[in-house]
Amino acid sequence: MEDKLHQINSQAAASASGALSKLIGKPVDIEVIKTEIKNASNLSSSVTTDDMVTAIRLPVTGDINGSALLIFSKETAFAMSDLLVGRKVGTTKKLTKLDESALKETGNIISGSYFATFADILQIRVIEHVPEFSADSFDVVVDSAITDFNKRIEDIFVTEIKFVFDSGTLEGYFFLLLLETEQFKTLIESFGIECLAVEER
Repeated sequence: MEDKLHQINSQAAASASGALSKLIGKPVDIEVIKTEIKNASNLSSSVTTDDMVTAIRLPVTGDINGSALLIFSKETAFAMSDLLVGRKVGTTKKLTKLDESALKETGNIISGSYFATFADILQIRVIEHVPEFSADSFDVVVDSAITDFNKRIEDIFVTEIKFVFDSGTLEGYFFLLLLETEQFKTLIESFGIECLAVEER
C-alpha cells in the first residue's frame, strides 16, 4: 500500500511542480510531507492551521464523485500570492482579484495533477469542474464542502504539502473528499488502504 500511495503522491507532486513553475516562470518544487485519513467529524482538532483560511475547491464527477480542497492559512495565502505574482513577500495584506485568481489556478494545478494521477493509476474516469475560491473559517470551509454531498462523506484524505521557492518555503493542506461508493471502496481496498499515516521520505 505504501508503495502505491507513494507513487500517487510522487507523480502528482512532480506534475504539479512542473505546471506551477511554468505558470509563474520560476522554479518551484512541491513536496508531500505526509498523507493520512482523518474522520470528517473531528477534522479540525487533528489539523494544525489558523482559524481563518483560504480554500480552492475543485469538484469532480465520473467514476468517483467528490471534491478536492487546497487550504492555506490567511498569512500563508498572502505570502503565496506575493510569490505567485512576483511581489516581495510581506507586501500583501488583503487579497485582490488577481491574487484570488493566482491562488485558484494553483489549486487547480494541484488538484488536477492529483486527480489525473489518481485516474491513471486506478484506471478510472474523472471529470474535473470549475474551481471555486473561498475565504472563511476552517470549519466553515470544510463543512460547506461536506454539506454539498449531503454529509455522505465520513473520511477525508489529508495531505500536508510544501511549496519550495528559491526565496522560501510555504506549507498547506490538500484534502480529498470522495463519496464512498461501492466502486470507490473496491478500488481503495485493492490498495489495502483503510487507515493510514504515511510520511514521505
